[in-house]
This record gives sequence, structure tokens and C-alpha cells, in this order.
Amino acid sequence: MLVLGGIKQVEYQEIFKLIKERFKEGKNFSINEILSLEEFSDINSEKVYDLLRYLINQKKLIIANSKNKKFKDLRLEWDFGSLSEEFPQFEQSNYKLSNICITLPSYNIYGLSDSLKRNKIEHKNLLSEFENLFNSSKNTIKICSPFLEWSGFKFFKDILAEKARKGVKIEILSRQLRKNESLRRNAEITRIYDYFKNLKIHSKVQIRNYYFETEDRKLASSIHAKFIIIDNYKAYIGSGELRYNSFKKNLELGVIIFGKKVEELALIFDMIFSKSEVIDFG
Repeated sequence: MLVLGGIKQVEYQEIFKLIKERFKEGKNFSINEILSLEEFSDINSEKVYDLLRYLINQKKLIIANSKNKKFKDLRLEWDFGSLSEEFPQFEQSNYKLSNICITLPSYNIYGLSDSLKRNKIEHKNLLSEFENLFNSSKNTIKICSPFLEWSGFKFFKDILAEKARKGVKIEILSRQLRKNESLRRNAEITRIYDYFKNLKIHSKVQIRNYYFETEDRKLASSIHAKFIIIDNYKAYIGSGELRYNSFKKNLELGVIIFGKKVEELALIFDMIFSKSEVIDFG
């Protein structure tokens, strides 16, 4: 059974009403056209995809043309004969797995790429999936990257700057950001902050440090988790983070998930972020 990914049902009800009103005009629409409508501009596109897939699966929406069409290009018709005016009930799941994300070494001496193909393991490139994540954001981007570096951040700097200009709130959680903890890491994070500051969008970016030492300068607690949360709805969890080596040299592995568990993950991020040190960049 197809399930919708743990989002509060009331949110899907609102999307359902918007879609229904459009189809009452008696037209058919491609999925791309639906997503480009003004009323959907502030709604996470994955939620719209979820609902459309569900309605198609339940034969509530009819695919008008499917030959050689990508999902986004499918044209849909509303079957008023079978589709109830009421919002259909659906089963919720705690999360929905979207993609396995992998970075493989550029050289293939161990035949890893061949093994993935031979075993028909579907996977996505980590760098491209991070780009997709950031591009999909509408409201918030939460990044937990303990060893964040400019060399990894710069792959996404233009996307993140554009999102900040549009009002997306960006929160970055890392470690050892003060000069007395690590000169190199302080220089890396300062360069990232200065990038936003020079563009006059630094007010949309918060950077905090989760790294605590004992009185005798031994490690007491620090962040080591790597994850990204988009709009409290979609998340990446894995070994990769915003570092050059994560995208070009290391073998990294992670997953992208949707659903209720992402809301809980966002709460965990918020709790850690609230207890972390605010870095003063002057």
C-alpha cells in the first residue's frame, strides 16, 4: 500500500483543496504545471508529489498521457465520477526512504561501482542529492556538519545565498569554531560567515559551536553527527558532510528520508542548537 510520509494530515487536506479547485476549471494539468501555480509557491514540492502519487495510485486522478513521459510531465485529469469531494483517508508511516546516497572513490580498484550495478542497487550521487535538498527548501535549512570546510561549502554557496535572499533561515551546527579550539576550523567557518556577510544576507544565517572542554582542556562533549534537514520534512543522514573529501575522495554513505521521524530529528537539532555556543564574528 502506498502511504503518505508522516506529515500532519491537515497539511495534505489544504493541498488537496487547492488541487481540487484547479481541476474544477475542467482542464487537465501536467504535474509541472501544478507545481508552478502561484498557490503552490510556498509549499514543499515533495508534499505535492506525495499527494499526487497517492491519488494516482488510488485511481482518484487519471493519467491522460503517459507514453515516454517523466513523472513531472504527466498530464492528469480529475475523475469527478469516482473522486469523492472529501479528502481521502490514508495510512501514515513514520518515515519514507527516498534515496541511498553514495560517494565512491574516483578510482575503482575494488570494483565497487560494478558491484552496485551487478546487484541492481539503486543509488544517487551524494553531491547532486545535497544540491537537490538545498534547492527544494522553502523555509528552513538545518545543517549539522562537525568538520565543515569552505572547500565543501563552496559547491552550494550560490544555492544557499539565493535561498537566504528569499528568506530561508539557515542554521549551521559545527564544532571547534573558536580560535583557541582550532585556528584552522575557525578560519574555515569565518570564511563561510564572511561570504554571507559580504552579500549582506548574514542575518538569515546562524552558526553555532557544540564543543565543550573540561577545566583541564580535555574534551567533555562535541558534535559528531552528520545530517541536513530541509523544512522539517526531508532529511539526509549519513557519513558525508560539507567537505571536499566527502564529495570527491571518501567513500561516503547515507540516506534521504521523509516523514514524521524527520520532525523528531528536527526537534533534536533544535535542542542541541539551543544549547550550543553562539559564535561572535565581530
